Amino acid sequence: MTNDIDVLVVGAGPVGLFMACELVRHGAKVRLIESADGPTTLSKALAVHARTMEIFQDIGIAEKAIANGVILHGAGIFSNGKCISSLVMDELDSPFPYILSLEQSKTEQILIDHLSSLGGNVERVTTMTGFHQDDAGVTATIEHDGVEEAVRAACLVGCDGAHSTTRHALSLEFQGDAFPQTFMLADVKLDWDRPDDELTASLTDHGLLFVAPLAGGRARIIADEADEDSDVTLDMVQTIIDERAPVTGKVSDPAWMTAFRISERQVDHYRVDHVFLAGDAAHIHSPAGGQGMNTGIQDAYNLAWKLGLAIRGRATDALIESYNGERHPIGAAVLRSTGFATRAITLRNPVARHLRDKLAGLLTSMEVVQERMRTDASQLAVGYRDSAIVSEHRSGGTRAFAHGPLPGQRAPDGDLMDPQDGAAVTLFDLLRGPTHALVFFAGTTMDDGDEGARDAVLSALPDDVVRELRLILITTGDEALPTTWDGIRVVDTEAALHRRYGADRACLYLIRPDGYVGYRAQPLDAKSLLAYFNTIMVQA
Repeated sequence: MTNDIDVLVVGAGPVGLFMACELVRHGAKVRLIESADGPTTLSKALAVHARTMEIFQDIGIAEKAIANGVILHGAGIFSNGKCISSLVMDELDSPFPYILSLEQSKTEQILIDHLSSLGGNVERVTTMTGFHQDDAGVTATIEHDGVEEAVRAACLVGCDGAHSTTRHALSLEFQGDAFPQTFMLADVKLDWDRPDDELTASLTDHGLLFVAPLAGGRARIIADEADEDSDVTLDMVQTIIDERAPVTGKVSDPAWMTAFRISERQVDHYRVDHVFLAGDAAHIHSPAGGQGMNTGIQDAYNLAWKLGLAIRGRATDALIESYNGERHPIGAAVLRSTGFATRAITLRNPVARHLRDKLAGLLTSMEVVQERMRTDASQLAVGYRDSAIVSEHRSGGTRAFAHGPLPGQRAPDGDLMDPQDGAAVTLFDLLRGPTHALVFFAGTTMDDGDEGARDAVLSALPDDVVRELRLILITTGDEALPTTWDGIRVVDTEAALHRRYGADRACLYLIRPDGYVGYRAQPLDAKSLLAYFNTIMVQA
């Protein structure tokens, strides 16, 4: 049986929309279905963290996101009106050293427009009623206007939220539990004397208050101790501001107010044969730190390039299975960290609260703790060091890669120069696109045989593999340029990127389409690199 399409994506929230965009970018034929008749009109998920902004830059929507959002440079943490800590995001090692406050309604519209620009669309008021799998793919039944249709696809990706139809059809347990507290959320206009580029967390004897600025003088307000059986009112919100805010404030013009409960749940496995789960369909957790949507988008970013290779018959099963191997531990870690944070900020015991506040003030005054908080919150620290599909070659007892990014870690950015016209360019600029990048560093100390070693590496790779690669050579000056080179050539004028990547001698990094180091070698070794490709890619 032949497939009608490559991938059926179920659910057109931010994760499903991003998944569809990425799959199309990687050459897949996609159908995206959604039961709702339109995108959300509510603010919902707000925080877009630095790593997600880097991803948005990769696909070309970062500037549009920034234009529609509010840049937040940090957070102030208060205890009973006294500032006990502040978190400054400006030192993040990213082109986007901040949190972008962007309502989910705007994020969805940006992604809808981007999908449309790629030739895709959302099929709305359309539901999946069931599916079955065989060795070659998935046959799903979808329904629109009472008419059923059988859709044949190579695979199916469920991005259909916490009540996922896809997950239920797979009979996967959504293991976990709910927090005992009920929380209140209000999207309102807020007039108060706090910076409009900072988050505010206020811990008081009355309970928690969290405030996130939105565009147009509005704010997202969250507080605990709400009554789940009662409607949230503007008077209730004003009382909470009066009791818990570190400064006087006035709320008005409510756009959305609700009470909610928090659950922590995760499936055991994100893949069942040809069916995959991503985002809230696979994991849900506390909104502390604004990790949810960002984690789901990174699920999609991790999976899409792998499915793109699979659809073209190039991916090994080890590569496909690595989606679960890499993303499931990340989801579990997010559940642990957000759960811990939520329990800490909702402590009711006075002695425990006092100790928490003292400890928070002490720890966050330390730069090393600030750095850890920044990188964790921004998801720049996310990595796949234990992945089965990352590797390296190091030999000869050398101190190779003393400070370079490890296999499985995010490849950092750096400033470079185009030797043709002297124009400034960044490594991230060169990495943009849906392919692996094979990056050669000439080294700050060069040997006569380095150019020959590069030629040997490329000669050893099959032509079909080379066609999958973007070739980049980074040198420290014109004198190091090779006599022949078919790829991109750039100069690291101050050798700063060489130092960042531990490239004191000639070396190479294979950077995956999702921006993580898949493989590195120092010295260059053709046999080892070819063996690595054989673990992830079927030879044509």
